[in-house]
Amino acid sequence: MFARKLFLLALLSLSAAAQATLVDADHPDIQYLGRVSFANPKAPAFSWTNVSVRLRFTGPSISVRLSDSFNRYSVVIDSVEHSALEARAEQKEYLLANNLGEGPHELQLIKRHESNFTKAEFLGVRLSDGHSLLPPPARSALRMEFIGDSYVSCYGCELGRREGDDQAYRRFTNVSRSFGALVARHYDAEAMIVAYSGKGLVRNASGDTSNKTFASYYERTLNVGEDSLDSWSFTSWVPRLVVIHLGINDFVGDNAKAALPETFVDRYDQFLKSLRGHYPGTRFVLMSLTEWPYGLLRPAVQKVIQRQKAAGHQDTTHLHYELIGEALDWHPSVKQHEEIAARLISLIDREELLR
Repeated sequence: MFARKLFLLALLSLSAAAQATLVDADHPDIQYLGRVSFANPKAPAFSWTNVSVRLRFTGPSISVRLSDSFNRYSVVIDSVEHSALEARAEQKEYLLANNLGEGPHELQLIKRHESNFTKAEFLGVRLSDGHSLLPPPARSALRMEFIGDSYVSCYGCELGRREGDDQAYRRFTNVSRSFGALVARHYDAEAMIVAYSGKGLVRNASGDTSNKTFASYYERTLNVGEDSLDSWSFTSWVPRLVVIHLGINDFVGDNAKAALPETFVDRYDQFLKSLRGHYPGTRFVLMSLTEWPYGLLRPAVQKVIQRQKAAGHQDTTHLHYELIGEALDWHPSVKQHEEIAARLISLIDREELLR
């Protein structure tokens, strides 16, 4: 009798799944924020941090379908953050909630960290039987882009100490708590966060033997293997303000020769020139640490600002700050990201950079 009941329950479960509403990833009411490749519309692909999927729906349950072997995602339903979703190679569907009520509801799924060696694909959602998606929320007209390395990606920010195991980066990185995400939320802006840990403008951090610096990846929709040949369409998303935090990896490291400051300044000039080509009329904030690394970054960025102004460009502003990282591998903690965000907000307001 017990086995018969289990069999009937299994049949009922399969029947309920069959009756549920399956929505493909190319449904027009699904919003994608961040750099996403639609080469396969049924499986939009992404690899940069902070890429998110947003949608509104009716019904008490929702599952998401992913092809992903590595990433962790923030799950926000009706403005409440739920337990993080941890993707697994052997799993394609994840139940996020099943007791929400009839709705309407809003879901945002946010990629928490970098995955520069693997891409993810979003395959759609499954709703309760008879329910459907609703028109998505309006997107903010204000857009900000944050460019940089591990400081921008909020590397290990949620770990309350500097030492961690091999999985600490994955478990304790949460870009939603980065200074960039905090600043964007303060202004109700849509944020693009394009960050690649260990990369510089002239050279990369010790141990990186790829010989590909940040600028070569910046032009790409994806930054993974052969998929990095997919060029990003800059005209599809134009920010009003771009914040750049690059240069630590150009100067830091015991096993590689530091970049020459003059070469760094030249390369920064070139990068800004390319950004102006992509984003005419955009304002730029260049960030640096006062002492780290070795007191080299701040004067180099100051030299960049001087050159820009001498060339007639009045669109660049410098923000430097002092910090000794308290989180994983000496990176900024959540509290320190909040402090950096406050300084950046103060600068933006004082200089009227969003005017």
